[in-house]
Amino acid sequence: MKDTVSMVIATILLVTVLLLFPLYNYFERQDDMTYNIVLKATTNFVDETIQNGYVDQNTYTNYVNTLASTGYSYDISLEIHRRVLTLDPDSDSSNPKYIEQYEIKYNKDIFDDATGNTNLSWATSNTLKLKNEAFFLNEGDQVYVRVKNRNTTMAGAILNILTPNAPKEKIDISYGGTIKDTTWANTKISDLYQGDIYIGVELLNPNPNDDKNAYPLYTLSESSDRIIEFSVKLSNIDDLSVAQKLADNIKLVGDSPNIYISPSSVTSTGTDEYKIEFVLSEDKVNDYLDDNDYNRFHLFLPSNIIQGVFSKNKMVNSDYIIIRKDSSIEVPEI
Repeated sequence: MKDTVSMVIATILLVTVLLLFPLYNYFERQDDMTYNIVLKATTNFVDETIQNGYVDQNTYTNYVNTLASTGYSYDISLEIHRRVLTLDPDSDSSNPKYIEQYEIKYNKDIFDDATGNTNLSWATSNTLKLKNEAFFLNEGDQVYVRVKNRNTTMAGAILNILTPNAPKEKIDISYGGTIKDTTWANTKISDLYQGDIYIGVELLNPNPNDDKNAYPLYTLSESSDRIIEFSVKLSNIDDLSVAQKLADNIKLVGDSPNIYISPSSVTSTGTDEYKIEFVLSEDKVNDYLDDNDYNRFHLFLPSNIIQGVFSKNKMVNSDYIIIRKDSSIEVPEI
């Protein structure tokens, strides 16, 4: 009798495991994709803060919106370690020495609790009012971001069934760096931002949307899908080098880390309008997809390339497209 009960229990456990493991592997892959999106968004946010020398509202809002697009909620811990020099109490008053220390500011110090907006903090004047308020940093200051998923992912839920003591945080990313560029401090306020510059991006002749993701779907094995074109429209801009700036800086950026595709050509199609063409090569499929069967891309123009430090829409992103290896690949819901 005991043997029969043991066999029944063993059979139930085996069936459960056989059912759960394929589901776990599927959702684990989704978590890997989400992890890559969050990792790229976090490194981009920190790197841009290091490059600019300040935390500004638009950049942080874009960062939060990118995280929200994954469908999960996150706890975001932002720390600014501000370098300060304090008098060494043990030094001689006739020859004072100073100790380098760091004053740490957290989310509540950087963002206004009532509005959620960035607190304006300028080193030289408290009367400046900018279109895009910012928390300014000094050379040697450090910025750190840690982001963790707040709700349990499907893969995490299944793993907790199999191993109840498994951690719930499937996404836990920490990244930081030191501020090296503070050119804003020596720049006239009138040169920090331009007027009401507008940059619009539109995908030309888009392919039909993928059924599961509602993103235009491109297949590298089909020659017609290896030519992807965007229209970039600008207004209120007086810059004769726009075409070259677009050619040098605009990119197709993939969800997998460090996947960037440069345009094959940038052509002026009229007043303040340019066609950006990407001609993909089937030989570079592994470069585009990072050894995966598919990848999600969007057109990205970094901040400060055309619009100055401050503007109404600093960073330019297009909607997503999906590029897959061949037509046999079925793209899961991203």
